[in-house]
Amino acid sequence: MLALEPTIKERLEALPALSGWVVSGITVPEGPGADRQLTLRVGTVQVGDAKAMATSVSPSWEMRLSVPRSAAAALELDAAFAAILASFHGWFPGDVTGRIWERMALGAVGEISQSLGEGRAGISLSFATSAKFDGVDE
Repeated sequence: MLALEPTIKERLEALPALSGWVVSGITVPEGPGADRQLTLRVGTVQVGDAKAMATSVSPSWEMRLSVPRSAAAALELDAAFAAILASFHGWFPGDVTGRIWERMALGAVGEISQSLGEGRAGISLSFATSAKFDGVDE
């Protein structure tokens, strides 16, 4: 499941609208401090019923965007939001380290400014995907 993080990070960093944003995550260290930050986190993980010794694991990947509060903050966040939505909703990650991941779907959007501290504004987008995980066949 965590093998998706570098693949997602690479896709985010390739977006022209995110040029100049620092992208970090659970396993990917933060770069040098920047005004525009995007943090990847695993949100809710749904687990399907075990059938035939396998189950589906469906993580949501949260993308937390934050910028300094300013007259331009809304436009910066909106441009990043639109670019991420256009790039990730419906995206098929496919084979990542031998596991096939299903298409990503936007699951939630929320304002996160209060958790960022004074002087910063932010929003969060959450995308869900799923893959089959095999269990023990005894």
